[in-house]
Amino acid sequence: AWGRLLSGSTRPQKTGYADVLEFTGIDTRYYDHPRLKKFYRWLFGSVVTPTKNLHAFGDFLPFTRYPLEEGEKERLRNAALAYRGGRFDPRAGRYAAWALDDRSPPGHILSYVPKRNRYDPEVPSSTLYADGGAFFREPIDSPDALGAMLYNITKRAGSHAHQETNALSLSAYGGRLLVNSGWLGTALKPARRNNTLTVNGLEHKRRTGAGLVEGFTSDGLDFATGHSGEALPGKARFERSLFLVHSQDGANGYF
Repeated sequence: AWGRLLSGSTRPQKTGYADVLEFTGIDTRYYDHPRLKKFYRWLFGSVVTPTKNLHAFGDFLPFTRYPLEEGEKERLRNAALAYRGGRFDPRAGRYAAWALDDRSPPGHILSYVPKRNRYDPEVPSSTLYADGGAFFREPIDSPDALGAMLYNITKRAGSHAHQETNALSLSAYGGRLLVNSGWLGTALKPARRNNTLTVNGLEHKRRTGAGLVEGFTSDGLDFATGHSGEALPGKARFERSLFLVHSQDGANGYF
């Protein structure tokens, strides 16, 4: 999602096409499209970890080199079109302002095409997607905060998807605690490399599950359960639940 719709200089024909159409007036359906509004709110709000990198799922590439230099913090890659999130949705604009810190757009023609409004940063909140998974986070602006993902898509599993129904990603205390395999070729797509479960060691037969079957977000506690659906071979099924207890009153939070 980031690579195709925000990376800017690497795939401008994909990332900036809608902005050119809007700018020229040839086609003005994009900035007001309800699905794109929700998409950018998800991209800047749910997928970004408290360290301001992205939860790893599918063919993911980490955007910060490792190991970090002393004093260097993990950050999202600076992309020209990342600054126009608010053109689609004001909340996405506030999430983007938080995720991108105080940086300025890079020197690229796509930095100038979309009109941008300045937004005050807003820390994203925990969100449930019945057909996509649970994205939890503590509501504080700190890289030490806890963030978690329970991944479970129900449809449209493209070639970049992995066998990772009910996979987990955990971020806390300034780094990654649990990381899926990411993009290093087809050898890293099997379930055993992606923080999920198998039955008798058998590979998942599908890359989609049944989504979330229950869950809630609240002040201090987030909860969700994902169902494997038809992901596993034969009649095997499993549910997986994720809890995030937020830090409060001097006590640390936990997964």
